Amino acid sequence: MKRNILFLFLICFAFKLQSQNYTMSLNIRPYESLFFSLDFFGEGKYFLATSHHFYRTSIHSLHPLSYGNYNLVDDTYTLVDEVNQYELSLKVVNVSIRGENETVLKTLQGFGWMKNNFFVLRDQKAGNNRYLFDEVQTTKRDVQYEIEKHQSISEKEFELSIGTYESRNINYTIILNSDNSYSINLYGYPLSVGKWERHRNVLLLNDTSLEKYFTALIRKKGILTSMYLPFEFKKRDFVYTRSSN
Repeated sequence: MKRNILFLFLICFAFKLQSQNYTMSLNIRPYESLFFSLDFFGEGKYFLATSHHFYRTSIHSLHPLSYGNYNLVDDTYTLVDEVNQYELSLKVVNVSIRGENETVLKTLQGFGWMKNNFFVLRDQKAGNNRYLFDEVQTTKRDVQYEIEKHQSISEKEFELSIGTYESRNINYTIILNSDNSYSINLYGYPLSVGKWERHRNVLLLNDTSLEKYFTALIRKKGILTSMYLPFEFKKRDFVYTRSSN
C-alpha cells in the first residue's frame, strides 16, 4: 500500500514539474517593450503569447504566437507548432542575472529574436492563458484546405504590390521588399524575417531562422489575408498602405 502511495506521489510530482511558466521581455523603444509568456502544461501542451507594454500602461492584450505539443528530454525542450509544424528547441540552464541565480531557457533553435535572449522561469505552474486554446484550435489540414480553395476559385493572378501592409486593428504589419526579403512586425519590431515568394495567389514567407514558411492569401485591391501567421490565428486582413522607401 505504501509503495502504491509513493508511486502516485512521484507521478503527481513529475506532472507538476512539467507545468511551468517562463517569461521574456524585449525593449523595443524607450519605455516600450514586448512581453512574452511561455506556458508548459502537464499534458504535454505549450502556449507562447506576447503582449505590448508601454510606460505606465496596465492593460495588455495577449496575442498568440505559437501553440502545440512539447517533450522534455534531459534538459532540452522540443516544441512543435500545431499549425505551421516548425520546431523550437530550448535548453534549461542556470545563469546569474543581476547577482541572482535564475533558471532560464536558452534558445537552440527558434525565431531570430529568441537567439540572444532568455526565457526566465517565473512559476512552477502554468499561467492563466489556457482560455486562449479555445480561440486557436486550428490544424495544418484546415490551413491547407483554405489555400486550395482560394487557388481553385481564383481565375487570375492578383496584383502583389511591394511595400507595407497593415492590419486594421492592431499595430501589426507585413513588409515586402523588392529583393524578396520580408519582415512581420508587431509594434514595429521584426518578429519574423526571411524571403518571400508567390505561387499564383498564395504568398509564402520563409523564415530564415526557423527554415519554415508562413502563408498569406493574395486577394483583390491590395489585401493579404493571414493563413495563421505568427501572432495571428484569426485570418486577419492586411491592407496595402505604402510602397517601400
